[in-house]
Amino acid sequence: MKTLGRSFACAAAFLLAACDNPAGTGAARPEVLFVRRDGTSASIFAMHPDGSGEVQLTLGNDDDCPRWSPDGRTISFTRERVLEPGSTSRTREIHLMRADGSGVRRISLDRSGACADWAPDGRRLVYDAPDFQVAAVNVYVMDAGGGNRVQLTRNSWASNSPRWSPDGRRIVFLSGESGELKLWIMNADGSGRRAVGESCAGYSSDPSWSPDGSRLAFVCGSGPEGDVYVIGVDGTGERRLDPSEPGRPGVDSQPVWSPDGRRILAARINDLNRNVYSFPADGGAGVRITTDASWEAPFDWR
Repeated sequence: MKTLGRSFACAAAFLLAACDNPAGTGAARPEVLFVRRDGTSASIFAMHPDGSGEVQLTLGNDDDCPRWSPDGRTISFTRERVLEPGSTSRTREIHLMRADGSGVRRISLDRSGACADWAPDGRRLVYDAPDFQVAAVNVYVMDAGGGNRVQLTRNSWASNSPRWSPDGRRIVFLSGESGELKLWIMNADGSGRRAVGESCAGYSSDPSWSPDGSRLAFVCGSGPEGDVYVIGVDGTGERRLDPSEPGRPGVDSQPVWSPDGRRILAARINDLNRNVYSFPADGGAGVRITTDASWEAPFDWR
């Protein structure tokens, strides 16, 4: 009887995992998280850095911004949904799931905005959300379970897209203090704010720390076009990641560093699709690693 009970328990666990994880699980564990948008939905996938071993983790929702927890066991992501049946208003909320796509649960109820990012110790998340007192988006931190929210910025202009530094001491974010969104860095408690990358003539977006914390990859754009740049955290050494096509129109976005700091993945529009490309971090032409006829963007690489 005990053996039969264990068999039923295992079967039930398998079925529950399969319902929450449409792709199932595989022996190899892909390192790169990316999003594929097709029509009105967006799903989270994982793959190897060369584009192989693709595994689908979510299905049938509008999911975005997946990020690995430091131990690789959990993924945070943002899910957008209609606020209430029959309404056109939508809300974006932070969720967690296991690395295989199972166990999805919501941890924020405050209409959070852009991607959440894990502290290096895995105990907290930094994210942005509307501050209705000043009618602007600001930066917050909360425990990884969703409690103990602390507001780090109290600005009347947009402050969003925060990313924790690898050593946990600083946070890079985007601030609209000067009119256009620009890169800023502050201490993890919200103090010591300073601008970085002010030479970008247009807007800045999608900041990403190098693994050693010495550089930032980000997008510098104007109108509908943008390119990935790399800059030192002290504001020096700014350069375009791919100098091989200086006149190429289009949009590069969502730069993500490899764990060893040698390569950067980014999304690039190509033939009306947006696919994932791999670039040398020191600069050079990119190699296309996904070919699906849709819009795709990388978000994390462990």
